[in-house]
Amino acid sequence: MDNQDLSSIVIDLAVRGYLRIIEKEIKNLIGTSQSFSIQRTEKNSNDLTDYERILLDAFFGSGKTFDLAGASRHTDKLFSARRRIQDKLYRLMVARGWFVRNPRTVRYYFYGLAAAVAVVTAVVLFPLVSLA
Repeated sequence: MDNQDLSSIVIDLAVRGYLRIIEKEIKNLIGTSQSFSIQRTEKNSNDLTDYERILLDAFFGSGKTFDLAGASRHTDKLFSARRRIQDKLYRLMVARGWFVRNPRTVRYYFYGLAAAVAVVTAVVLFPLVSLA
């Protein structure tokens, strides 16, 4: 899960009315720049998935506004939420039948398999190369 995945969840929540994305124009000596913040709406979040609730909690906690320009101050909290969001999202994908097993588990299985093949190949080929 990367920033694009999180951004798509934020945009989806905005489209569905759970938050607003607010663009701010900031004037400075050079000209103007743009900054964004997200604001939680009053819409009831009972029908959200677990991963959507985790994301909202990571951004807002008990507040209503999150300034994206200041996101670097919340890196630890957002990183922790990203992992929990990914876990919940993977479980949901398995539950809905989109994947047979957790994608992370399958990925690690194939990493291990590739490493084992590399080791076996090295063990088998090393003596052959040293004989030549």
